[in-house]
Amino acid sequence: MNYQKMPSKGLYLTLTVLGFCLGIIWGALSIGPYRNMTAAIQAGDAALAEAFAKKIRTYFLIGLAVNVVFYLVGSRA
Repeated sequence: MNYQKMPSKGLYLTLTVLGFCLGIIWGALSIGPYRNMTAAIQAGDAALAEAFAKKIRTYFLIGLAVNVVFYLVGSRA
């Protein structure tokens, strides 16, 4: 059998929750990909699950970057 590593549901649930903390819009955008990633994991489709995990990572990093910029701009005011 050919085994492929699946994304960690716990990690991406944590990133989704943190996305809400960093910016509601980025967290909200992560809900659909998280559901789709979970369905792909249950179906055994590692490639599709990783594609949705990548979207969650992207939304998380964007939210983080936006908040860092806002923090830096706000702290200089």
